[in-house]
Amino acid sequence: MNELPDNPNPSNDLPPTAVPFPSPQANQPMGMAPRPGAERPNAVTVIGIVLLVCGSYGLLSLLRLLPALYKLASNACASRDVPFLSLCLSCLPRMFVVISITIQPIFQLIFGVSLLQMLPWARKWTVIWLTCAAVIGIVNTFIGMSILNALISAVPLSGPSAFTMIALAVMNIIFVIVVNGLMIYYLTRPVVVASFQRKMNPDYL
Repeated sequence: MNELPDNPNPSNDLPPTAVPFPSPQANQPMGMAPRPGAERPNAVTVIGIVLLVCGSYGLLSLLRLLPALYKLASNACASRDVPFLSLCLSCLPRMFVVISITIQPIFQLIFGVSLLQMLPWARKWTVIWLTCAAVIGIVNTFIGMSILNALISAVPLSGPSAFTMIALAVMNIIFVIVVNGLMIYYLTRPVVVASFQRKMNPDYL
């Protein structure tokens, strides 16, 4: 009997001229490794940590400032000689400041944790909240200036000058716009958006 020839390619059962079936990695763009899920970009990690630190500090400070905030909100509502409508209008700005200061650290903690966990909704709602927080911060600055101006008018020798008040207000507005603007900028970068898209859809490239 004639013996069969030796297999020229013993490590592979395919003929030497056969083309192997392309692997899934071959469909990946050059320079991009296959990614089973969403990886957290460095910008998201930094923003999440910053929000957690600010929220924790704000919450601890809030516990110390609660008596002062309550007094600030109630002082404008203590007079009984003022008409009801005028009394409500005078209370609203101070109540707005108190409520916004109270809820800000809570939202910072919520969005900080959600960003670090790469929750699918975290990026979108953090951007919305940062935009609203910037507007609220600017409004609070003007309300705080009016309250401080009223205190200075009552006791002229115990407060800073008008120039100092304006300078502090401008610095606070610039700080709020710059910090929140930078976080919004990085959260809307294509790399960050794609990472959260991959979190919702692992097949997203």
